[in-house]
Amino acid sequence: MFPKPTRRTVSDLLDGAAWARVEPMITTRKPAGYDAATALLADLKALAERHEGSATFAVRLAALRRTHTRKPTLIENSRAVHLN
Repeated sequence: MFPKPTRRTVSDLLDGAAWARVEPMITTRKPAGYDAATALLADLKALAERHEGSATFAVRLAALRRTHTRKPTLIENSRAVHLN
């Protein structure tokens, strides 16, 4: 059984470890990579909402979208799961 996440663990996930996994998924430029990245982002959003990190999530998501504006499928996928 996994330990219950602590605020530090949640903070670490929202600030770095999980976000570092998103970029390589996107750079594959394959639908499966976009789907995996979108699913992870949806999990990060839910985690952020539960632990008062929504503002941080929104800033990081906006930066990610700016970086990948030429990938409409990724942007559409993120809108489809209501990441905005």
